[in-house]
Amino acid sequence: MTTTSDWFGGAELRRLNHDLADLTGADEGVFVVSVAPGSPSDAAGLKGGDVIVRAGDVNLTQPADLFRAVRESDDRSVQLTVVRKQKRQVLVVKLGRR
Repeated sequence: MTTTSDWFGGAELRRLNHDLADLTGADEGVFVVSVAPGSPSDAAGLKGGDVIVRAGDVNLTQPADLFRAVRESDDRSVQLTVVRKQKRQVLVVKLGRR
């Protein structure tokens, strides 16, 4: 079975499946597969294995939800709520020019 990935700010993303949900302790969200060194996501502290559950006020269930939240934002940064090691934390990713 082929799994597709999406990219956001230097982070490779996948929809959270049941196996990843069990592994991370998150019920829903977007799984971060990897983060490119020096990218905006890296600068914000996002790490592979994180699960992004919110972007601003938007709950995420798939990468498209994150892209939509960013498009609808007037800001050049996005506040992400992530689950890391079964604990929630907030990170701010600063985006490039829009």
